[in-house]
Amino acid sequence: DVFYDYETWDLLVDAFDSQEGLKQYARASNRQFLMHPQQTVLWRFLENHDQPRIAQRVKNVETWLYFNFLSYGMAFVYQGQEWGETHQTSLFDLDLIEPRFSKYAGLISNLNQLKKAMYAHPVRGYEMSVVEGIWLIEVTTTEAMYVVILNPFGKEGVVELDINEGLDLVRKQRLVLDNQSISTQKLPLVLQKLA
Repeated sequence: DVFYDYETWDLLVDAFDSQEGLKQYARASNRQFLMHPQQTVLWRFLENHDQPRIAQRVKNVETWLYFNFLSYGMAFVYQGQEWGETHQTSLFDLDLIEPRFSKYAGLISNLNQLKKAMYAHPVRGYEMSVVEGIWLIEVTTTEAMYVVILNPFGKEGVVELDINEGLDLVRKQRLVLDNQSISTQKLPLVLQKLA
């Protein structure tokens, strides 16, 4: 079964605006992973015909696209989202949208490939957390461990991690972390942990 993830929608809206909202959303997402049967698929979305455009809500759309695609569940992209559309369409009236440069189409394509790689094997563990405004999504499959590190509010400084090295799946290179930390300027980051 596939379900639109309205179960956590209000918490996600709060997460767009505050670190506390992020923490509450992370806790709810972790509960969902534990509560729903493995065959349940949650449609993760940032906007749809009932909700305002993500480009109207947040400054860092790219970070939220990483979240949407790399969280547990199925990513949903609403028509126009790939362009950074801000116009709210009407569900019942003819509403022409002029196609234009696809601002996020390349990123969405890359994130889709990352999602396929990360979730290619059965998921044994999934945990989302927020540490000092930095969003961590840890995914453990039967074959590998991944960490997605996002900076939704543009925090400056370093992030302490329990990782020495990994494969940076965004930049497609091996990454060795000095003192198990990384500058927030290098985020977003998707690491496949290396032993």
